[in-house]
Amino acid sequence: MNLKTVLISAVAVAAAVAAGPAGAAIVVTNALGDVLNPGFTYVDTFDSPAVSGYSESGAFSEFTGSFSNSAAPPGDATKYVGLQTGESFTLHSNAGFTAFSFYMGSPDDYNHITVDGQTFSGSALMGIPIIPADGNQSVGRTVTYHLGSVQHDVTFSSTGVAFEFDNIAVAAVPEPATWGLMIGGFGLAGASLRRRRAVAAAA
Repeated sequence: MNLKTVLISAVAVAAAVAAGPAGAAIVVTNALGDVLNPGFTYVDTFDSPAVSGYSESGAFSEFTGSFSNSAAPPGDATKYVGLQTGESFTLHSNAGFTAFSFYMGSPDDYNHITVDGQTFSGSALMGIPIIPADGNQSVGRTVTYHLGSVQHDVTFSSTGVAFEFDNIAVAAVPEPATWGLMIGGFGLAGASLRRRRAVAAAA
């Protein structure tokens, strides 16, 4: 395999990873407590504006603590979103993301997530392991969506009281400079392999 072939292959792989297949399957998992997945970065904690490159839209309610119409996710003493009936919250990313997570409490059938044209509700919203969507306020899980393509928006919505969540994190799309470094690394690896073969043939 020559250097040109290695570089062309690297560019093709990078393009495929960056674009992703349209309408690819989304894998949803959840874990106990408020945790940050490796490789993820918090982009909206609701205690300060969303980080640069991310923006919020929609009509939504924010709370600190628990009330008759919103219960803080377990152990969450900071500001969180508690979507009321008919409210929605959309997080937009300029660069896009390949996965996202959030911390939520008291799952209900009327909680909804929409991303890549697909809507997840109730227990399906939380994925695997299956958690009953029965409003249990002692349930606090970090829910992670592994996307099959780069997305720029995710919408949280509720048709009841309430959908409580906090601490949105993402696995962002690598910057162009990162892709360049990766492709350069493939090129160096190919050049090294070519040189080894040439040395072995001369021996």
